[in-house]
Amino acid sequence: MSENMDGMDAMAAVGDAASAAFDEAMANNPDDPGAAMQAAGDAAQAAGAEAGMPQEQIDGMMDVAQDAFTSGMESGMSPQEAFDSVGEAVESAMADPAMDPAADPAMDPAADPAMDPAVDPAMDHAADPAMDPAGDPAMDPAVDPAMDPAVDPAMDHAADPAMDPAG
Repeated sequence: MSENMDGMDAMAAVGDAASAAFDEAMANNPDDPGAAMQAAGDAAQAAGAEAGMPQEQIDGMMDVAQDAFTSGMESGMSPQEAFDSVGEAVESAMADPAMDPAADPAMDPAADPAMDPAVDPAMDHAADPAMDPAGDPAMDPAVDPAMDPAVDPAMDHAADPAMDPAG
């Protein structure tokens, strides 16, 4: 984070920016709470970046915020109630150390040089063809017909609810 903003100040700045944008958007177009949430999200992302929050933390915060707002609206809350639930959800999630990328020093190349692709090329997944399913001819239905969903329905991951991360 920036030198002049600790975590609580940054979160307050993000919340203030999001609230101001949401309120303004709702005042201008009360029939489109989705657009108001988008404006709030855009303002929150900008404020988080300006405060020096890591992008991973901003992204995680935005996922939690959108899920809370959508859930609130789907459950029949007013747009303001749904937006208020966003603040509560984000505060709760941000209190979770798993939301802080610095919480896992084992993944930090500065703390563990073995995680640095310059030290261990196996950490460079972009350069590792084994990490690219397109680079594995055994996964190609032209090479192995058993990989074709028409031959083996188990290969149709879209039709398999067990392969759905939301399910």
